[in-house]
Amino acid sequence: FGRSTSVELRGEGYSLDVEAAGEFSFNAAEDDLATLEDSLQIEEQHDGVTRSVRFQKEGGRITRSFQREGEAIDAGPDTQQWLARVIPSVLRSTGINAEARVARLAGRGGVALVLDEIALIEADHVRAAYLSLLFARGPLQPTELERAIALAGAIESDYEKRQALAAAMQQPLDVERQRAVHRIAAGFASDYERRELLQAALPLLARTPQA
Repeated sequence: FGRSTSVELRGEGYSLDVEAAGEFSFNAAEDDLATLEDSLQIEEQHDGVTRSVRFQKEGGRITRSFQREGEAIDAGPDTQQWLARVIPSVLRSTGINAEARVARLAGRGGVALVLDEIALIEADHVRAAYLSLLFARGPLQPTELERAIALAGAIESDYEKRQALAAAMQQPLDVERQRAVHRIAAGFASDYERRELLQAALPLLARTPQA
């Protein structure tokens, strides 16, 4: 029913809930909201403390209402520090604005910073999306490729893993990096996903006995 976002993330001693009506985007610094169509609520339970913020579009401007342990609190340095920590968590768990974010990270710290960020992403589909976007930006150096392929190999879902590795195969991989992809494919539980990856890789392989 219209554009909406709903995210629930659960871990040991941690939870993150995001509910939005309409489209929204965060600023480049990733410490506040930039645009909002209707409403957005973020609630996080971390280190035994529950914090939340509700953004609302009212009269053409965005209002912000903060709570800590269910009690309203004023905006200030503490809420700003919390937003600067929780907004990247929202981006990592949802994949929102992934293309623009990868480009922004690359512009700020190169491939190394993008890979550092990908290592923090636990959601399989988001990690695969970031890796695919990184591979599409152009050739990576051998050490960068090695790390990126390892990050793809750590994805749990065979489907998302295959998507990331298929994108990696579009890079000019040397024989050792091709073999790294093969080793990961050998561990797929899904025959279908393994076949799809190897079938896509076959025309791209180096014509050597090792490959």
